[in-house]
Parts: sequence; C-alpha cells; structure tokens
Amino acid sequence: MMVTFSDTGFFQNGLKAENASNQMEDTMNFAKRYALGTGLRVVVCPTKAESTEFCDVEDWSEGWVVYSYDTSGGLVAPKLLRRTEPGNDVAITSTLEKVVVNGLGFSDVMSVFTFQDEKDLAGKDAITLNVSKVMNIIRS
Repeated sequence: MMVTFSDTGFFQNGLKAENASNQMEDTMNFAKRYALGTGLRVVVCPTKAESTEFCDVEDWSEGWVVYSYDTSGGLVAPKLLRRTEPGNDVAITSTLEKVVVNGLGFSDVMSVFTFQDEKDLAGKDAITLNVSKVMNIIRS
C-alpha cells in the first residue's frame, strides 16, 4: 500500500519555527564568541528587513542584527557583524528589546525567545529558547 500526501505542509508543520530558533541560537553563540574574542560589547536586536538602522523595531519576526562597539576611546559608531532574516510566517517574541553581551561574554539579564509558525494558532509546536546571563541556551 502506498500513501501519498498532496499537502507538503503536513511535513513542514513547525519547521519554520525550528529554523528560526536555530538561527537565533547560532546568533547568540556568535555574539558570545565575538565578545569573548575581542573584549568588546556586542548587541543583538531586532531590525526591519534591509534597514540601515539598528534596533529600529521591537518585532523580532522581521529579523535581527548583531553589532559591536568599542567605548574605550569614547563614543564610536557601531560595527555591523551579522544580519539575519528568518523568513516569512514565523512569529518571534522576546522578553527583551535587545540582548547586550559584555566583553566577558555575559549578559546583564536572562532573555526568553518564543518561535511559532503563524499557522500554528494554538501554539502547540512553539519553541522557546531561554538565554541565561552566561549566554547558555536551554531549548524547550
């Protein structure tokens, strides 16, 4: 007996949220490694797709940037390190407007990110990333 599925969405339920959460986990690990490697403060914050501004929105669903800045010699323009656009149909919420990682690789506060496919109205396949002050990530 052969079974076929005409709607490939059956297999992709939760995949967009999974991919976006993997991108965020990779971003947080990158931010910590960069901060530790350079001793500079690193910021991760939401931004509009293809925007030239940093931290210009509160909605993480459009994408986010990683940037660093060196305040040792006075105020210096931020340096863009990475931009991520997770794609359509994923709702991303966070407890913070931005995550700041100091030169020792620590954040001042814990952050929580929730990723949910927009088709998953009940949230049964939502993915949560808890990012600790030492930038360890727990997925649930």
